[in-house]
Amino acid sequence: MTAALDRAWSDPARLHHPGRTAGAILDASRASLAGYLGLRPADLYLAGSAAEGLAMVIGGVTRSRVAAGCGPRLVHTSVESFAVIGACAMTPDAEIVVVDVTSTGAVDPDVLGAALTPDTALVCVQAANAEIGTRQPLDGVHSRCQAMGIPLVVDAAQVIGRGPVPTAWDVLVCAGRDWGGVPGAAFVAVRPGIRWTPPLAPDRGWLGGFPDIPAAAACAAALEVLAPHVGSMAQEQHALVATLRESLPQRIPGLVVLGDPHERLPHILTMVLESGVGEEVVIALGRRGISIASGSACTADAARASHVVEALGYRGLASIRISLPFGCTAQTVEEFADALCEVVTPG
Repeated sequence: MTAALDRAWSDPARLHHPGRTAGAILDASRASLAGYLGLRPADLYLAGSAAEGLAMVIGGVTRSRVAAGCGPRLVHTSVESFAVIGACAMTPDAEIVVVDVTSTGAVDPDVLGAALTPDTALVCVQAANAEIGTRQPLDGVHSRCQAMGIPLVVDAAQVIGRGPVPTAWDVLVCAGRDWGGVPGAAFVAVRPGIRWTPPLAPDRGWLGGFPDIPAAAACAAALEVLAPHVGSMAQEQHALVATLRESLPQRIPGLVVLGDPHERLPHILTMVLESGVGEEVVIALGRRGISIASGSACTADAARASHVVEALGYRGLASIRISLPFGCTAQTVEEFADALCEVVTPG
C-alpha cells in the first residue's frame, strides 16, 4: 500500500506515464484477486465498500431483470446483513419476501425454493453468517435458483481467507479488510451472462467515484500472503472455537452457544446469556485488554437487539460475539475463557 501511495496517485484512465503506472497497478491488483476467486479479471469489479457493492448489484440486477419483463420480487433470508436488507428495501416498487432460517441459522433450500416464483428478480443468501458463523447450503440454494433462471447474489463477508472460496453463486461480494487488507476496497464478482446495470459506467472495473488504488493493491497483496496458509489456519481456529463451544456452557450457567457446530466459519462464536448485559461484559473484558462485541457489528452502536439472534428465537437476552484474528493462539483463547467466566460469574 505504501508503494502504491507513492506510485499510483494518478487517474488510471489517463495516457500519460503516471496514469499508465496507476492503471497497471490497478489492473495487476484486479487480476490477482480474480485469479484467487477463479474468475477472469473482466468479471471482477471494485467498490469502496461491501455495502456499496451490494447496493449497486442488487439495484443493478433488479433493474435489468425488470426491464426484461420480470417482476421486482426480491427474496432474502431473515439473517442477511443490514447492507443486503437495506439495499432490497430501497429498491423501487420491490416486493420483499423474507425466508426464515432453522434454529442454527441456516436456510432450508426447499423452503427457499418454495418462495421462488417466475416474477422473482433475484435471491440474496449469504455465504455464511458473519455474526454466528453458520455456513449456508449454497449448493442447494443455487440449484433451485438456476432451475428458475433467477440470479443468486451472495454476500461473502468474513468468508474469503477463512476457508474454501464459495463457488455456488451468480454475484459474489466481499471486502478486503476481511482477509487482512484495508478498508476502502470491496470486490464484486459477476458471472458471465448475468445482466446488470451499474449506476455509473465501471472505468477499469471500478464502480463509482475515483478508484482507491492503494487500497486495492493492499488487499491483493494481503490475500497473496495469506493464501498458502488459509487451510491450516482455518483448521487451527476451528479447533479453538470448538473447545470454547464445548467448555463455556459447562462453566457458565445459562450460557447458550449459537450457530451450527460443524457447518460454520472457523473463527466466529456468538453466545447468549440469561443474566448480565452484553455491553457490560464487553466493557469489563475491555479493561482486561480483551476486545469482543455485543450483538452484531451492525447494531452495537445503536444499542438494538441483534436481528440475527432474534431470528433464532432468542429475544430479550444479551449476546456476545468473538472473532479470532489471524495468528490467535490457544493461550489467548484460554485467557479469554477464564476472563469471561470471572466477569459473568464473579466470585
